[in-house]
Amino acid sequence: MHKTEYLMEAALLGLFMMSACAFGVLLEHGGSPVRQAIENDFVRRVLMGLAMGCTSLLLVLSPMGKRSGAHFNPAVTLAFLRLGKITGKDAAGYIAGQFVGGVTGVALSWAVLSRALADPSVNFVATVPGAQGAWVAFVAEVVISFGMMTMVLQTSNRRRLARFTPLLAGVLLATYITVEAPVSGTSMNPARTFGSAVPAGLWSLLWIYFLAPPVGMLVAAEVYARTRGLHQVFCAKLHHANAARCIFRCNYGQLAAIAMLVVMMASTGRAQSRHELGLMLGSALPASRTLTASGQVDFASGMTLLANYGVRLTGGKAAAIYFEVPFLATPQHSLTSSQRTITRDIATLYLTPGIRVKLAPGARVSPYVAAGGGYALFEQSRELLSGGTSSVARHKSSGAFDFGGGVDVRFWRFVSLRGEVRDYVSGNPLFGLPVSGSAQHNVVVAGGIVLNFGKK
Repeated sequence: MHKTEYLMEAALLGLFMMSACAFGVLLEHGGSPVRQAIENDFVRRVLMGLAMGCTSLLLVLSPMGKRSGAHFNPAVTLAFLRLGKITGKDAAGYIAGQFVGGVTGVALSWAVLSRALADPSVNFVATVPGAQGAWVAFVAEVVISFGMMTMVLQTSNRRRLARFTPLLAGVLLATYITVEAPVSGTSMNPARTFGSAVPAGLWSLLWIYFLAPPVGMLVAAEVYARTRGLHQVFCAKLHHANAARCIFRCNYGQLAAIAMLVVMMASTGRAQSRHELGLMLGSALPASRTLTASGQVDFASGMTLLANYGVRLTGGKAAAIYFEVPFLATPQHSLTSSQRTITRDIATLYLTPGIRVKLAPGARVSPYVAAGGGYALFEQSRELLSGGTSSVARHKSSGAFDFGGGVDVRFWRFVSLRGEVRDYVSGNPLFGLPVSGSAQHNVVVAGGIVLNFGKK
């Protein structure tokens, strides 16, 4: 038995839950100055996602996380049990520790935060199904759990990507909380949900969070095992580039040896990065839409947050083709109109995977063009321009596509500056009154940095 690691798993999830409780009160309790200052639900979800994504990253990279492997999730432990990287006895110890840690973390937070944590607006940061119902929440939990475990297995078992697994897990968690939380609460973790359910007394729908995350992660493990093979699972740690003790059936040394061999055999020429992660800030340009009845609705410029992951598919020195996954969030787009029954503002989110063609990818200055298609989500304010309350639905989704271009300027070996302009096109939001035309344009000018990693 490895009791020290079991206790570390309990402590890790306990700390995660304490962070969730603290930020939940800060962002959702009516008496919080932050909640009073930020009325937009979407903006608060973005901030909660960033907070919990950073919490996850810090815990994985902490001394406890490096030693225990930083599962702090029974579904993750069960997936590695299926893959043969942890014994049944250690898996039982890990899972028991995780459940104890979840309950203890919320209990300690309750002792400190008292009524604020128990307030209905926070409700012990419990994960519950959204308006779409229990079965939609179940499917959503399966999907996001499958996505998280697939990312962990695909990155932690590749020599170029293994060291980025904690960062990508944090980014994915932040994205899920921002986008998916209204559907199921974004649990992916039976012990996390149980920790909140105990003081909140929410038992009737606990089956969703006890079944869906393990199903999603076990399916991800099965797909990985059948496509890449069990021999391609090197360890059960999320971060293994350290000297901490490893209690798993570990073959990480083989992965490190492969990486060393690749370095020794690499050519002396400049290699081109296979993977890119872009992080940008920008502005959605002002725009206008004509109302069907009379008048128009005007969009003010709005701050945008952008993330873009790209992987090189093929190419040479002259040009290269990348598959990219752009993510765009505009937390608040203020609206004005002579028609006072228009909603006061909207928040927008786009996820549009596609193709980027990059010229001179290995040069210091590299222009590109891109296009893709996917999904758009709009969240309308409850408040109308007249000061009344809107009766239209809060959320609307539609298909979307984007096109545009930009330029990367490399100023350090692994870091470039990026500037780009894109038009994100989708269906119409719910303004409160019908508008002419069926396409909503969202032209965004943005700039930021690009991290280049994984040499080809």
